[in-house]
Amino acid sequence: MLTFNVILREYGLDPADVLLVRHSGRHIKSYDAWRTNLPVIIHSGSPTPETFEQYQQTQQEKVFGTKKLSRKYWASFMGARDRTMFIGIYKRIGDASRSPSLGCIHIPLELTDVMAGLRGKVFVTWASEIVWAQFADSNNHAVEEIRRDLNNPFPGWRKFSSSLPELETLPDDWRNALTDLTGIYLLSDPDTKEPRYVGQADGHGGFLGRWEEYARTGHGGNVAMKELPRNDYIVRILEIGSDDELFQKESRWKEILATNALGLNRN
Repeated sequence: MLTFNVILREYGLDPADVLLVRHSGRHIKSYDAWRTNLPVIIHSGSPTPETFEQYQQTQQEKVFGTKKLSRKYWASFMGARDRTMFIGIYKRIGDASRSPSLGCIHIPLELTDVMAGLRGKVFVTWASEIVWAQFADSNNHAVEEIRRDLNNPFPGWRKFSSSLPELETLPDDWRNALTDLTGIYLLSDPDTKEPRYVGQADGHGGFLGRWEEYARTGHGGNVAMKELPRNDYIVRILEIGSDDELFQKESRWKEILATNALGLNRN
């Protein structure tokens, strides 16, 4: 079984020097901040929005004891629903400074080139989200997956499919393509593959913006989905089109796939 510590050693890092830090992926902004490095994260430790780099360097003092602060490297991860994605190796470049009034500490960190080719590709098993800062040498996480090359071109809307949680990990050019496109989409059950809901993406953000709303809320405003447990639906595009023709196209696909009678469409 491949473990993350094996990868660390292959790249010349001793797990005894590494702190594993998992950032929450419960809201989309944390991922967007890492991907774009724009100041979009708001939290109690800062009066203004921060970039991911700024956010990561400001942590609650009660979480970080002396031993954790002494670790030379951080291996940072991002939560993607029930998955944990590696996003980079950071080096501590100075001593921590404290802000007693906020109960926070500032840890100066610098992104390194170590394992740069694996950023956004390696997913590990993380047993407890509650314990989100761990010593690598005593927490040898199994590697679940090493994803496809992020430089793969977008396959085209007819061939594209993804689960809702995996939307966060798509390459930038794929995300850009899905943001630009509008039309009719299908949500399918991830286990049975049966069609569950036909909808239209016609607003700002295209298909990606609409699907991320499902990922964020669990229902996207759909009445029937609100009554059910959260599900990691599979999304795909049925047809592209513009605003003036979408309602007709949507009705046709609902009839073809019987999602009014057998699925979650209610109109």
